[in-house]
Amino acid sequence: MKKAEETILETVPEGSSIYELVRTGFAKKKFRLLDMLFDETLTLTRAVGQLKDKEAYFLVTSGNHAELVTVSGDSISEREDATAEAAGKKTFALGGYRYKRYRKIR
Repeated sequence: MKKAEETILETVPEGSSIYELVRTGFAKKKFRLLDMLFDETLTLTRAVGQLKDKEAYFLVTSGNHAELVTVSGDSISEREDATAEAAGKKTFALGGYRYKRYRKIR
């Protein structure tokens, strides 16, 4: 388990769902078409690339509330309300970036 996962599991209350996210900038139509043709392989490549980054992104949902949590190193660096943007969606846009649910942690 990564340090970011341990940090998020320690700070989030029990009963909340936690999803690891892949963050990307807004892609052009050509890139999205290629990604669909290759069955999301390019998205997987980005996810592996994020493993090397120092920040990790998580979506924490509890009831009707959703929150985007950014973990840097061993601490949470940012929390942002994402209830309207992420409600029941696999991908959502927030703050100039597109986020995609990569895997469910809890």
